Amino acid sequence: MDRDGFLEEVFIHEGVHTALDPDHVTRRTWCQAALADGVFISDHAPDLVEYEADLAETSAWYAVRCRADRIPAYMVRRIKEKIPHRLAYLDAQDFNACS
Repeated sequence: MDRDGFLEEVFIHEGVHTALDPDHVTRRTWCQAALADGVFISDHAPDLVEYEADLAETSAWYAVRCRADRIPAYMVRRIKEKIPHRLAYLDAQDFNACS
């Protein structure tokens, strides 16, 4: 997994489940943002929505906001186009993750 470059992504994804899911997945503002976007960011999330709650799948926020130089520009554009409301929700949380 590490040699394919996915280890960091897995840690972030699973960290979101443990650290953020309990406080965010049932918030009205999170649910409204997800509904406003109207799409899932991955093929994985719709099949397991009750477990994924889509917040962990939206951990792409970290890549776009903090490490955009490490992913292809087309992916950054695609993420920003597909989930702008969820990105804005996470921006508003002031996580201070990029410092």
